[in-house]
Amino acid sequence: MKLRAVDNIIEIRPNIEFANKLIAEELRQNKMYHRLHPSIRNAIGDVVIGKVLLQEKMLPLEFLGGNDKSLRYDGNILYLYNELSENVQKYSKCIPSLNTRTIDDILFITLFSWGTSIDPMAKDENEKYLEELITLYTQLKKRKVSVSLENIDFNQLPKDRQETIIYSDEVSVASRMVGGLNLNTLVHIPSEYSLVVKKDSEGDAEIFIPKRLSAKLYSMILEEIIEQHKAYDTKFYKRLSDRDFNLDELEDRTKPKALETNLRLLNVIAIQISNYLDQTNKFQLIAADKYRFIFSLLKTLNFIEKAKSQPEKYISKLLDDHKPEKYASKQGEKQFYRK
Repeated sequence: MKLRAVDNIIEIRPNIEFANKLIAEELRQNKMYHRLHPSIRNAIGDVVIGKVLLQEKMLPLEFLGGNDKSLRYDGNILYLYNELSENVQKYSKCIPSLNTRTIDDILFITLFSWGTSIDPMAKDENEKYLEELITLYTQLKKRKVSVSLENIDFNQLPKDRQETIIYSDEVSVASRMVGGLNLNTLVHIPSEYSLVVKKDSEGDAEIFIPKRLSAKLYSMILEEIIEQHKAYDTKFYKRLSDRDFNLDELEDRTKPKALETNLRLLNVIAIQISNYLDQTNKFQLIAADKYRFIFSLLKTLNFIEKAKSQPEKYISKLLDDHKPEKYASKQGEKQFYRK
């Protein structure tokens, strides 16, 4: 890490083997050269023939900050350089491999935030919508259906009785068949009620949609619920064809977390830095020291905007809660909005 004050730039010289491993992994996952950080693309060149490789003669790379939101450091680069240097000096006492050379590898890791935080919530927003559709489905299914002027719990009726009610038009129920070639199950939601648009914050009157139109809307709602979940092959869609599938399972499901805007980005970068530190030290590090360094570095680079009273716990939770294997074992069985 070297300050080029006249150009307001920091220069870094990452280990070539390590750098090319990260580049190869990025291209393997995303298959898009333009997703590589401009600092990397500028060194390699616009015209790439064959394998994308960084070479010693292409170093140093220009480092201007790793996050999309502040790609070019907003201010005198000397301040960023000093903060990074202080981090190295402070934490090298408890992280033996951390020095002015290895910090270049760590800063290189942060370059792979490029293109990740532009729309970090795209997947989360889609999962949120799928979850909202499940909530809508359960709300509609829980409503009592009126048959022969008597309220009944439609879902507790035998399947043959349900189908008789539907096909004989004893009650309006939006229905669809779902399942594979060898198994089809009738999925339905009650549609015996007029839909109501709730009054707004200004206190305007509620809008009642007539029953004939409501019946069409119920069918559209059921179609949207099923088609969206079918498109993403979610657990919810797969379970719809199970005869023993019930609302109790849905009521106990795991909801998507209210994620911070760049939580997925933070998770990827934090895991890579954590792994790098583990691999470059001969002896096992004290976790709290490692986590405090990761937090301090990400805070310096504006990946984390606000200070935390217990930074080590923030990073620990960030890593543990979102490790794929732990995420699956703890919540996967109850996440109906995912595969």
